[in-house]
Amino acid sequence: MISTFRIRLPRNGKGHLAWPAPAKRAWQYQTSINKHQFARYSRVQDMGLVDDYHSWQDVDMNGVQIDPAGRLKRYTGSRMLSPARVTKNQQPRKFGLRSSPQRVLNEKDETDQRDIRVLLGYASDAWASRPLREHLSKIDKLQPPRFVCLHGDQMAREELPIKFHLGVSIFDTRSVEAIQQGRKDIGQAIKSHHYLVHDPIFHPLNSRKFLFGTPEMATDAQIAEKLQRLCSPPNILVTYGPKREHKALKKMGLDLSRNYVFDISHMAQTMSDMPYSMSLQWVLEKLQIPFKPELLYVAGNDTHFALQAMLMLAALDGEDHPTARKVPTWVPTFKEIAKAKLPDWDPRTNWSTPAWFREQEERFRQRRDIQHRIVKERYQQRKGRREHEELVQENEDRKRYLERLKARATYLDIVCAAVVKNRPDE
Repeated sequence: MISTFRIRLPRNGKGHLAWPAPAKRAWQYQTSINKHQFARYSRVQDMGLVDDYHSWQDVDMNGVQIDPAGRLKRYTGSRMLSPARVTKNQQPRKFGLRSSPQRVLNEKDETDQRDIRVLLGYASDAWASRPLREHLSKIDKLQPPRFVCLHGDQMAREELPIKFHLGVSIFDTRSVEAIQQGRKDIGQAIKSHHYLVHDPIFHPLNSRKFLFGTPEMATDAQIAEKLQRLCSPPNILVTYGPKREHKALKKMGLDLSRNYVFDISHMAQTMSDMPYSMSLQWVLEKLQIPFKPELLYVAGNDTHFALQAMLMLAALDGEDHPTARKVPTWVPTFKEIAKAKLPDWDPRTNWSTPAWFREQEERFRQRRDIQHRIVKERYQQRKGRREHEELVQENEDRKRYLERLKARATYLDIVCAAVVKNRPDE
């Protein structure tokens, strides 16, 4: 290995004029890296200049941490491995500590946290984002929010008709008072539905894991009508993570791209102080919300658990908000709803029973009716297309026939005029 710098000595008797000079081969292109170019992990750790979290980074003599690109540039002298030039419009990437207070969070994550404070009204210093203001401007009179959570599963197939599972969970904040007075059960605070769109036999084992009711069959028109009513103001549309179901709903005639959407994953990321989004299972485990891993990835269950996570995050934020005020009265109720006991569910008792067989027969009958309806609709479409093509062809044939008659009449007029002109006078 050729070092980046070496001490170049002048002539005899001039040792005090020695200066560090770059090596001769310092800037030659390097095509490979050997294990002797970098110090071993144990050596750097023994120096006491590196902690466990930054063990993958290097430090110089003053204890200043160096990023990987700068390390390669410093120890190899290679242009190929050196960091790219920073233009005026591009800011350099900085590596900070995990618990550093100077780390800048995503602005969108903080926006979602402020929006939930505005909706629940427990922070006077919070302000609503622009999409939320536009959403609330459509309401004549402000009302307590009603959260509607959507989630789609089994959406790999995109051909028409679209088949997928859609979960819908609804939580109305006006029910908190009834729960506090004992007029309503905690288990009924969140109403969840699991819809089988187009095909009741599409992934039937997945739908059997739905905890909070019975899966329902629905067509695209019924789903579009229900969601159009649920997603309109003053209701607040809630999702967790990417909004994949919006693409399928758009094909069915329901465009939710312009609706205000509250993303729970952004709020969980902000409150957990994590640089990336976490899965729903990780959030449920951290918040100690009762669930079973085998019951996840079911549309209806995921929306129910997502709303429970949102209520728990809102309750924790209401307790830890820095403003000097009393804790809101709904915080204990939100925690009770979030940590409600799961309904009894045992696949061995739910499957292979007479009721289960009757349900399967009903599903097969619904699927047969749907297939017959689809075949009939496609036949009517082909018939209408064929009749239209025949009508167009008939019109074109008639048009050509009329053009031929017109050309023939014109030709006969010209011939008659020529005959009359050439006829001798009697």
